[in-house]
Amino acid sequence: MLVLIAIILTVVPALIILYPLIKRVGSTELLKDESSLTAELNRRWDSVVAGLRTAELELSIGNLSEEDYRWIKNTYAKETAQIMAAMELQEEEEKELMNSLEREIIKARLESTNGKKLADKS
Repeated sequence: MLVLIAIILTVVPALIILYPLIKRVGSTELLKDESSLTAELNRRWDSVVAGLRTAELELSIGNLSEEDYRWIKNTYAKETAQIMAAMELQEEEEKELMNSLEREIIKARLESTNGKKLADKS
């Protein structure tokens, strides 16, 4: 009986510790690519929004002077402009990549069509 209790006292904590690992391995959810540019831009955007909200709150409470608030707001406005420019740049790069891909597909189709014509003639 003492051995059974010792086994239970060993197995139960081990299962509790291993459960999250087992659950994660069996998970069918797709993991987000947290290292992507979009994820980084979204994190920066969320940070700017949170900073502006905090600055608004500090100003309304009176912990922040009007001059400091304007400086913080201008800083976040510059950061926002950079984020938006990066997002637009990313969209333009994506469009260029898609156009390049379409050109390659058309080129491959033409080559394949020309190859079939040559094979049919011989």
